[in-house]
Amino acid sequence: MENNNLETIVIYNTEEDSQKQLKTNDVKIGFWIRFWAYSFDFIIAALLTSIIKPIIFYFLNLEEGTLIESFIKSLIFFSYFVLLTKLQSQTLGKMLFGIKVVKENGNTLDWNTVLFRELIGRYISIKVFFIGYIYTAFDHKKRAWHDIIADTSIIHVEYKKIV
Repeated sequence: MENNNLETIVIYNTEEDSQKQLKTNDVKIGFWIRFWAYSFDFIIAALLTSIIKPIIFYFLNLEEGTLIESFIKSLIFFSYFVLLTKLQSQTLGKMLFGIKVVKENGNTLDWNTVLFRELIGRYISIKVFFIGYIYTAFDHKKRAWHDIIADTSIIHVEYKKIV
């Protein structure tokens, strides 16, 4: 008998059905899948930043090498993660690897949860030599510190084909 640690989660078509979503207590999306999804997202966010920043600087006539440049670059970079996570529960990297962010209680992600997870939680996960991310490999629920702080998990997504 095959021991499969990955539980299939069905994504429902309506908001009412999504409230019936399966609990994610046994779902384990490990460190490496998350690592590769984040690596892909990092590249996409960096590319977007390198495209959008010069446009903003051109139209606002801003100088490079200033504090405002760092702020704008950070704003663009983190907006990618915040907006996609809130609107789709997935970034492009998560879509590519078939995973998504869910609240532990099965409720829809709200702005407070997403902002707390993506900005404050990730900062804490990164701050001490990325230990918050590495912790995923040792946590029985495979959650990083930012997941624990925001009460979220990363789950496998099985999409239904709509004919």
